Amino acid sequence: AEAEKHYNTGVTLMENDKFSEAISEFNQALNVLPDFTKALFNRGMAYLSMKQYDKAVGDFGSTLTKDPTYHEAHFETGVAYWEQNDVAKAMDAFSKAIVGNNKEAKYYYYRGVSRFQSDDLDNAIEDFTVAISLKSNYAYAYNDRGSAKRKKGDLDGAIQDYKMAVKNNPKLAFAYNNLGSAKRKNEDYKGAIMEYSQAIRLDKNYFLAFNNRGLAKYADDNYEGAVED
Repeated sequence: AEAEKHYNTGVTLMENDKFSEAISEFNQALNVLPDFTKALFNRGMAYLSMKQYDKAVGDFGSTLTKDPTYHEAHFETGVAYWEQNDVAKAMDAFSKAIVGNNKEAKYYYYRGVSRFQSDDLDNAIEDFTVAISLKSNYAYAYNDRGSAKRKKGDLDGAIQDYKMAVKNNPKLAFAYNNLGSAKRKNEDYKGAIMEYSQAIRLDKNYFLAFNNRGLAKYADDNYEGAVED
């Protein structure tokens, strides 16, 4: 009961971004109950939030040693490597999470992002597609699948995916920007300008979208508007 009390206090502290205090509570829980895997995992999450990646990976590894079915620990190990730009190790950890639980959309999504970063576009598209099949409103997966398709030269496929991204999350400014860029590449300049304008409405400081809108206006022979942007 004492361990549980420290654990619950630690979780509350984490929810309020008080990570070092949370770690101290998880330590006390683990002193009482050394096999308390939830406390170990959450201490790893606190280290991850503080960007102390080695300690986070250590705690996730210890969690898996005590409970090999704790698949989320594989996933968060992947996140720790990914945040350090170690894409190969991140991909390996995401794959282990998938082997443990192949019904979790975010595991496929993150592995897809890692594959996209490695220019493994076909497998990235496959992972994003599985993520969407598990979570049909997964706007980020639609957006990133669109970017992989765009990189492969499939502009129509990219445009369809970006449209699904903004349909499922109308607040995603970067998805409107991407949709604009795909339309611009398709020489639909007026359509592109419309999408960039929506991105800018959502984020007034979106300089890339202003710049892109200027390029689209220039291509559409609107030189004054281009200079403004």
